[in-house]
Amino acid sequence: MGIELAPYHKTGLSLAHPLLVAHCTAELLALLDRGVLGAVVAPELGGGRRERRSVVERPGGVLVEEGPGALSLGGLRQLLRQAGDLPVIGSVAAAEPRGAARAAERLAGEGVRALLLDLLPGDPALAEDSLAAVRGAVDLPLLAQVPLFEAAPYAALAREAGADALVVAAPAQGLAAPGGELQPVRVHGPLLHPLYLLAVQQVSQTVPLPIVARGGIHRAADARAFLAAGAVAAMVDSLATVEPGAVSGVGRGM
Repeated sequence: MGIELAPYHKTGLSLAHPLLVAHCTAELLALLDRGVLGAVVAPELGGGRRERRSVVERPGGVLVEEGPGALSLGGLRQLLRQAGDLPVIGSVAAAEPRGAARAAERLAGEGVRALLLDLLPGDPALAEDSLAAVRGAVDLPLLAQVPLFEAAPYAALAREAGADALVVAAPAQGLAAPGGELQPVRVHGPLLHPLYLLAVQQVSQTVPLPIVARGGIHRAADARAFLAAGAVAAMVDSLATVEPGAVSGVGRGM
């Protein structure tokens, strides 16, 4: 059941199982069945600006507050120690190319096995520059996470810029006012699964890179649908935070 996520990279990124977990910490990993995991993706490092992000449950899913990175350097090291042989993928935001390159170098120095670069919507030039900066700074396998509503053109751009694999797609962005004041949020939930499924199919038909499908996975059938649409792996996100015990059922059913 093993897969190769970076077949064109000199070291590759071999996973024993096609299930990944986003925003994973050492505390969360301790609650999960490692036997059904191929890799875990660490939250973005926050440094001195690190803040806890609020998670608001709604009937159709959850809203996760946008903000500074959610993991300290010590938290990353703890995750790496606990993961052992399980690959840990570091997260980098593509908000500014030089900053993304510095973050990538720091993560590589800590021993992550690969990088996930979160490409921001609405600015293909920024995405291209960030990809080039990270690709020039480190030689780890690079996964480009493309935005939902621009998945196909961003996927093509990422391939040309040297990405080794794609994550389709980033959680949808929106606005909410949980405390009475509008703030950016990422939207997660099963109702979004059909939109992500369409994006995966469109990208798989046009861009010849391995795809990790992300979004709306709450049962094994959701993950299997992504594999049928052309993905080689699937990444659970809010499910692991809200109901970590359900992750093993998804993994066993893939």
